Amino acid sequence: MASQSQSQAAAAEAAAQSPPAVKEGEEPAAAAASPVGSVVSTNTTTTSTTVVFPDEESDTTVTTTVTTTTTKVVNNNGGSATTTTAGTCLGISVNPLLRLFVHNPKTGATRTPNEEEMEKLTQLDTLDLSSCNIASLARENFAHTTVLAKLLLTNNSLSTLHPDVVASCAQTLTVLHLSFNKIAYLPPFLHLQNLRQLFLSNNQLTEFPAELPVTLERLDLSWNKLRVVPAHIKNLVNLEKLNLWNNCIDTLTPEIMNLTKLKTYSP
Repeated sequence: MASQSQSQAAAAEAAAQSPPAVKEGEEPAAAAASPVGSVVSTNTTTTSTTVVFPDEESDTTVTTTVTTTTTKVVNNNGGSATTTTAGTCLGISVNPLLRLFVHNPKTGATRTPNEEEMEKLTQLDTLDLSSCNIASLARENFAHTTVLAKLLLTNNSLSTLHPDVVASCAQTLTVLHLSFNKIAYLPPFLHLQNLRQLFLSNNQLTEFPAELPVTLERLDLSWNKLRVVPAHIKNLVNLEKLNLWNNCIDTLTPEIMNLTKLKTYSP
């Protein structure tokens, strides 16, 4: 009698572990993703890395944390399942992606994101391609970033930036970083009707950029080769900060005195 009960129990256990029979015309059930058996222990490990990078807009540094969480679940049959979840990195927002930082100060990337990669990032607010060994850019690189507000191209090898490159975001771009490049000439940027901040320090400019948007509030031209501050600077009626430090300026137009909103001037 006891033997019969043991046999029935064994058969019931085997049936519980066996997949259900598949009737004709039905699809077999998918295998469970988690280990079979009850949970014995759960171990969660969180790793955080602090990243510090300069914020030229506020003359400070910004510190953000990259957080990665790993959870390991062990069951009573000796099986285990591990899941890893990465947190935010350098302010990247997802679903949809609002901020993308690609720069690599140590090794640098070898190319910029192509049109196919960028066409999915239509909601980008901030794009940082600093230290990516970029020598030139085409309009196709940013054709789909129609709401871009901040573009950072610091520490590359650009010799100029054609206005067409940022034509798609001409109505929304407010901050443009071009410092630490090889820019010797900057074409007119009047079409950037909402540009507030323009950073051009540590380039090779010998002439003051012409036809800049009147919306500019901050202009950094330090560490270039400028000799003259021309009279047309009077058109920048909203300028509040002007940095001309470490140039070769020997002529300063008196028109600069007409910039009534100018609060900081570094000659």
